[in-house]
Amino acid sequence: MTHSLKPWNTFGIDHCAKHIVCAENEQQLLSAWQQATREGLPVMILGEGSNVLFLENYAGT
Repeated sequence: MTHSLKPWNTFGIDHCAKHIVCAENEQQLLSAWQQATREGLPVMILGEGSNVLFLENYAGT
C-alpha cells in the first residue's frame, strides 16, 4: 500500500511513499527506523516538508 505525500510537502506534489510514520516521541522514531532497516527500506526523516520536492514516488519509510 502507498500513502500520499501531498499533505507532507509545501509544494503539494502528490507522489506516494510506501510507508509514513508520524512519530510522537524518540522511541516511536527509533522503532520505525529499526523496522525499516530490518525490511531493507530507505528512511527519510521529514520535518515540516518545506523546500522538499518529490519528483517521484518514494519506496521507503
